[in-house]
Amino acid sequence: MTQPTNSAVHVDAALTNISVAFLQNANHFAAGRVFPNVPVSKQSDRYFVFDRGDFNRDEAEVRAPGTESAGGGYELDNTPTYFANVYAFHHDVPDQVRSNADPAVDVERAAAELVMHKMLIKREKVWTTNFFTGGKWTNDYDGVASSPGTNEVIQWSDTTSGDPIGDIRAAKTTILESTGFMPNKLVLTQPVMDALVDHPDIV
Repeated sequence: MTQPTNSAVHVDAALTNISVAFLQNANHFAAGRVFPNVPVSKQSDRYFVFDRGDFNRDEAEVRAPGTESAGGGYELDNTPTYFANVYAFHHDVPDQVRSNADPAVDVERAAAELVMHKMLIKREKVWTTNFFTGGKWTNDYDGVASSPGTNEVIQWSDTTSGDPIGDIRAAKTTILESTGFMPNKLVLTQPVMDALVDHPDIV
């Protein structure tokens, strides 16, 4: 007796309650968490920089009765400038595509997430290029396999000789002594974080 087959009684269609996408976790982007956004009214302008030495120098003196106190001041540098580049990216959603899309494919939401992730990636790359690299800061330290010289430390992946706690403490002290502020953020790549997590000093 002839019977209909499984494929004859069902026509494959897209599921309405699930789709699969691959988006980076926005929490992994560091730029916005390391540097705060600074609202500006002009695309380019100048900003003031106070001389750090003027605020960290010991200049107070003993004052004798009837005499003027020791005095001083501070310098302002108004030559630094900024320019805020405008980055953009778009994804078109034609009316025909929007009207014809299956329920599980929210084309407008997908477009918004695509655009936002492209912008996050761009900001992260710009920040990494400008700030998460050597030669941008007053003090640079490089990890070496052995015999560290000036501004070098044993690589933290060396679980015997590497000293991540001592190295970080020394770097914090250097920043504190030169700025008067204790640093409160440490930004690491994932491979360095992995090495720290496994290091016996941390464990």
